[in-house]
Amino acid sequence: GGSRKKRKSNKPSNVYRNGRGPCSLDEPLCGETGAPYKLGGPLWTGPLHDLDVVHDAIARLESAADNGGVNPLGGTPLHPLHTASTLHGLLVSVSEEVPDAPLYHCLPSLCSSVNSPTIPMLNFRAALVN
Repeated sequence: GGSRKKRKSNKPSNVYRNGRGPCSLDEPLCGETGAPYKLGGPLWTGPLHDLDVVHDAIARLESAADNGGVNPLGGTPLHPLHTASTLHGLLVSVSEEVPDAPLYHCLPSLCSSVNSPTIPMLNFRAALVN
């Protein structure tokens, strides 16, 4: 049997991994685990939505629902929006989000990324507060 050569793919790689590095130059490894630190970012901590735009879109969808669709000039709809109820629900959900919560955390994923068993949410929140 002959040897087969692996073909090198010209496709770009879409695999992204967390960077690793020291938190400070004095401590290259974690004092508790002895492992290198995982780095991530950048993180956007500003507002996720412009609530004026969201409320305007909700009002337009609600007025269009009475009209059977969306038409900027009023009257008979030019192109009925078949996903209006889904979009309305999504926008209402966005409008009810807590404005000062900068990030959403999925606790099992967070614990998995640091190779830790999932802890109860109450304990996690208590650790953040303290």
